[in-house]
Amino acid sequence: MAGTPADVPEPCQVVWEATGNTGERKRRTSGVDTVAQQVSKLPAPEAPKLPKPRARTAVFYDLDNLSSVAEYLDVTDDELILATRARVAGRELPGPASTEDVTRFERIVGHPMPELLKRMYLEVANGGFGPSKVLSLTDTDKWFGDRADIAMAYDDFAADPDYPLPPGIVPLMNRGCAMWTLIDFRTADGQMWDWDPNLCCLPHALAPLEQSLAQWLTDWLHDVMPDGPYPHRKLSSRDCPNW
Repeated sequence: MAGTPADVPEPCQVVWEATGNTGERKRRTSGVDTVAQQVSKLPAPEAPKLPKPRARTAVFYDLDNLSSVAEYLDVTDDELILATRARVAGRELPGPASTEDVTRFERIVGHPMPELLKRMYLEVANGGFGPSKVLSLTDTDKWFGDRADIAMAYDDFAADPDYPLPPGIVPLMNRGCAMWTLIDFRTADGQMWDWDPNLCCLPHALAPLEQSLAQWLTDWLHDVMPDGPYPHRKLSSRDCPNW
């Protein structure tokens, strides 16, 4: 008969009976015994594994859908530039900064700007990129936070007589609730720092994040950046007597 397997004669009588093994039943078809696995419930699929918080990962981007996915591969600065452009395409940010803007601020800090941050300002926008929007290099009439530009924020931190920032540490982004993300101009890869006086006290508000600007941006592009205090910082703050 057309469409009928040659090794199963008609009429085909199928009888199911228990074999004594969990999850199995015996199938008897026309005197020929076969064993079939009964799949009553498939195991729940594992949740996708996110990259390690401080691991450097590659970012693949979709310019049409403005989406990005991180994988466990090396990432280049060029990839991060393109992925950041795609991510902020709908933000209506100011145009890129000029090399003169970069040089002027480097003179204020007394250290060269980390190369990736410089490229972000020159090739993406003069501020507004990142999770809570990085400060502009110059006043563009668009405030990203409560400061007009990065120089104003740097001057305000430097003016604090009790808890001034170490030379070369620059406030980069206001995270709200007095929390700031900062970057170390003394390091070529732009090591990131955190300022959070809410955890315990002002003397311990500043602490390194132990990740580069590239790693920090990758966390943002992959949506694993915490909205509040960084978990490892919250844990370490418990050693403070003011906790």
